Amino acid sequence: MCGGGGVNFIDCAKIKNKGNGTILSHIVLFFARVITSVSVLSCVFACFGKKSLIRRAFTLVELLVVIAIIGVLIALLLPAVQAAREAARRMQCSNNLKQIGLAVHNFHDSRQGLVPESIGSHPNNDPFKDDESKWRPRASFWLLIMPYMERQSTYDFVSGKTENLQWAISNKYFWNALTLEEQNQMAASTSCYLCPTRRSKAKGYVGKTSNDPLTICGGKTFGPQGDYAIVVGRSSTAWANWVTDQQIVDSTDSSSSWYTGSCGPNGDPSKGGALVGPFRVASWASNSPSSWEPRDSFSRLQDGTSNQLLVGEKYIYTDDIDQCDYSATSNSDGRRKTGDCAILGGASWSALPNERSLNGGIAQSSAEKVQNWYQEPNKQWGGIHPGVCLFLAGDGSVHSISITIPTGVNSLFSRLGNVRDGNAVSIP
Repeated sequence: MCGGGGVNFIDCAKIKNKGNGTILSHIVLFFARVITSVSVLSCVFACFGKKSLIRRAFTLVELLVVIAIIGVLIALLLPAVQAAREAARRMQCSNNLKQIGLAVHNFHDSRQGLVPESIGSHPNNDPFKDDESKWRPRASFWLLIMPYMERQSTYDFVSGKTENLQWAISNKYFWNALTLEEQNQMAASTSCYLCPTRRSKAKGYVGKTSNDPLTICGGKTFGPQGDYAIVVGRSSTAWANWVTDQQIVDSTDSSSSWYTGSCGPNGDPSKGGALVGPFRVASWASNSPSSWEPRDSFSRLQDGTSNQLLVGEKYIYTDDIDQCDYSATSNSDGRRKTGDCAILGGASWSALPNERSLNGGIAQSSAEKVQNWYQEPNKQWGGIHPGVCLFLAGDGSVHSISITIPTGVNSLFSRLGNVRDGNAVSIP
């Protein structure tokens, strides 16, 4: 024994002789003994050639030394704890994407088609065009997969109130007609669309004022947000014309089918090129949105499902989280803040929260302020996890893609999102 407290001298010798090679757990154990037993102090002095002493209290110097050592240990352990927490959050984020992938496949098996980008709306022949309480924005991809995300009750609730999704669901008329309990249930239903690294709860916009939330054709967008976006895009870049919200899409996906009206970013049909992303709007009979059907199947993914990106983590500037309080058509600052608006409906500018362009870039972090992110090839993806952005592939696998991957038109990243460029590149 090397002291009067019942501590084996071999333990003290190990502490004395191992030096820098001491295992951290042994160090912690040793100092725990120092703190909890006065008699251990005699062991410490004996181990270092001092006269064994039995005291009833610590000296001030000894107490300060112990506190300093504990502080150093905490400083060493804290980064490891934070890294472990981030790893757990990132795993949950990855699991969310895997569930979305399963939902896409189950939807395809059930409906014999790929999930539409949205129900969409015909700009000139919409049966509800003159009634803004029902016209735009209709159900998006994120609502359509809910029955396959164990959210059947939410889907049935919305479908029942909109006669099989033929009416708008994200405008003020729909949202403000709900009770507070129903609004909270709607917000809670999108927890599977949130990455815990960014947040754990969707806000769900409620209000009738001019600044809350996004003013858009047919009213304002109300409802819960999400942290993921579907991959859409065209064969060339043109401002924000990658947004796809029209019901008409011709056989060649050419720009001639684009809506040329004043409501939305699709004002110039000479720009944009062919639709080459995996998702397009639904198909439905004239004047009958409730008859919607999937337009495409997995055969659209000509490069193979394992080489095709479907969904990824979207960029939102840190200060814009839970915002969505400006008119999208007012200024670039307002358009930037559309990134965190409601996701369950989408049309024209209100589709921006739901999707991102395959020609867009990847942000380094959410702290990076990208003023006009919606413009190609500006950064539209990422910003959640350090160094990587998580993406879902067509085969249901999830990949961590480096934020340094080449982006822009005809880049490696854009080819991974393009369904028919003839370049079956592998996901890095």
